Amino acid sequence: MAGSLAPVVSAAGVLFAAFRLPALALLAKVPPPSLFMPAHSSLIQSPSELLAAVDLGSNSFRLLIGRVRQSSLGAQILPLDMLKETVRLAAGLQADGHLDAASQQRALLALHRFAERLRSFGPNRVRVVATNTLRVAANAKHFLAGAEAALGFPIEVISGVEEARLIYEGAAHDLPRDGQQRLVVDIGGGSTECILGKDYIPESLESCYVGCVSLTRRFFPEGEVNKASMEEAIDFARTSLGAVGTQYRRKGWRYAVGTSGTAKALTQIAQMQFQRDLLDRNSLHDLQRRLIKAGHPDLRSFWHDASAAYARAIEHLYQAGCRYLQLDDVSFSYLCDETVRQNFRNN
Repeated sequence: MAGSLAPVVSAAGVLFAAFRLPALALLAKVPPPSLFMPAHSSLIQSPSELLAAVDLGSNSFRLLIGRVRQSSLGAQILPLDMLKETVRLAAGLQADGHLDAASQQRALLALHRFAERLRSFGPNRVRVVATNTLRVAANAKHFLAGAEAALGFPIEVISGVEEARLIYEGAAHDLPRDGQQRLVVDIGGGSTECILGKDYIPESLESCYVGCVSLTRRFFPEGEVNKASMEEAIDFARTSLGAVGTQYRRKGWRYAVGTSGTAKALTQIAQMQFQRDLLDRNSLHDLQRRLIKAGHPDLRSFWHDASAAYARAIEHLYQAGCRYLQLDDVSFSYLCDETVRQNFRNN
């Protein structure tokens, strides 16, 4: 199974690991005693209080809220609410390394929405971390000042190794404690984290500067996919990950797990289009051939189909009694950007 990626919904584990709690337990499971947080932890003195974690990723911003509950087995975290905003921050990185105004505006709008949800939280109940794009952006310091003002909480820019550690810690609590060597991969917008470990202990942590948004901007800037651009993108990714791959192959692993939205989306495509339960090399090769064959998408038809799909979904939800609907997508606000609209006109 070394060539397969099985997606894991581990947002709760990944984000709550950001608090650096010595252990994490989800109420939906019956975890071993080693998972429980010690009673003296300052974050669990009041079981009725909530915790919140905010992840400012290169592609998406996420807010997760949970409640700490005491049980006969110890303290456990019950996830209650999650918000996600696809801000595509990495897409705003210009050639000179600065974030452009449009990406900063998208990010600040998302943080203002998060701030509304976090209004009642004390400063010791929220941890906010930022990842690759804000590690490399030349104007990150300027942006962070506005971002902290919008959110109302301090933002910590973590290293790639710390990001990898948090990813593994979160994934490990959604995986069986089987003593097997596992590879955990998180394909983000601006970086990819690769971790080898067993059970709850990471043994090798690496963060590579290659992600889905940065690859898209570099090799498929207008959405056009052809054989040459696909091969260039694969060669670039192989070069970026080559040293880590060589090192990890020497150590070996029993199975691989993907924790990102990218892995989840690709696996869903493999299941729906190719009737395969796992995302393996054959699925990726089949998808690659289909993308090259499709070439440049027919955007007019795409938006017509997308609008019709949204309309049908909303109608069915309304008929089922839904009177409040939050669309976890920023495509509509993205299309309000005049530069984006002009690009669609040109194409």
